[in-house]
Amino acid sequence: MKKIIAMALCLLLALGCVAFAEGAPEETGTLTIYYSHSTEWADPIIEQFQEATGIKCELVQGGTSDLFAKVKAEAQNPQADIIWGGVADTYVANAELFQAYTPKDVDALMPSAVGEGNIWHAFDIEPMVMVYNTEMISAENAPTKWEDMLDPVFGAGRWVKDELTIDYRNPQEVADLAEQFAHNEGLYVSTVHSVRVLPDSLSRISVASMNDLVSHVASTVADLAATYVSKDGTGRLAVLADPSLLTILRQPLWNAVASQLGEEETARLRSQPDWDDQIDIIDPAAIKGLEYDAVVLVEPGLVMENGASRSSAASDLYVAMTRPTQKLVIIRTQDDAKRVTL
Repeated sequence: MKKIIAMALCLLLALGCVAFAEGAPEETGTLTIYYSHSTEWADPIIEQFQEATGIKCELVQGGTSDLFAKVKAEAQNPQADIIWGGVADTYVANAELFQAYTPKDVDALMPSAVGEGNIWHAFDIEPMVMVYNTEMISAENAPTKWEDMLDPVFGAGRWVKDELTIDYRNPQEVADLAEQFAHNEGLYVSTVHSVRVLPDSLSRISVASMNDLVSHVASTVADLAATYVSKDGTGRLAVLADPSLLTILRQPLWNAVASQLGEEETARLRSQPDWDDQIDIIDPAAIKGLEYDAVVLVEPGLVMENGASRSSAASDLYVAMTRPTQKLVIIRTQDDAKRVTL
């Protein structure tokens, strides 16, 4: 953990529900924040914090479950200082991942906004409530816990609370590959069962050389763009590769798309703002919280090799493989296959 001065931490506590990553303190003057809030809403607040304190913030945005999976994968080598977002139950269930911190203003917070042992502190409180008919049930007899609500319906001991393990988003073949990869790399992920079976949802392409790699990626992206990307702004496609490959791939990809869709449509796609790109060409670490119809994963072994650590790179790849709702294509050289099994 890259721990900074206490004043900066206290100021940040005013921003949201946070917990501090466990690890040996190291003062760097930089705060790494994993957050699941909307960038449009949260980033201006973080910018104000940086202006007020002079502390540089490095940001990683994604879905809460993705970020917690990343924190777990990095447990032996924490990369984040703070995680911001999600519900209290998630922090309670993962308390061992965080170190306690008591801000000087903690007494100003509601007791319910302070986690046991000062592991987390709440930014806001959005209650989950039980709704009942006041004409049929008096306030004295109103349910206050799940047992009160469900025992009369099903009987005590005849129902259970359990983790959701159904995946409605990823095709089964894609979900199975991602889960197997996570287990092979020692990542903690929930066991899920996809209920969507789509023919040809997973493709693997192996090529002999880097030149072959570029041409196959370009032609594949052009074909997928013709299938999934529409002129009305719907349809999303992502090309994921190590940053060292992105500059090599970018222009050949757009040339192939232009040959397939035409210059006018390609110009429209290339002019789209980053937040609304229909064709994303990005680093896997930047894909958290996003969703696409199709994903092309290029040289995954190189991503693993160049990552800050194998566990953090594996976490990024796992998240990347769970982003497509229709199709995942893995394109790699024969040498890359020696780096990681997929």
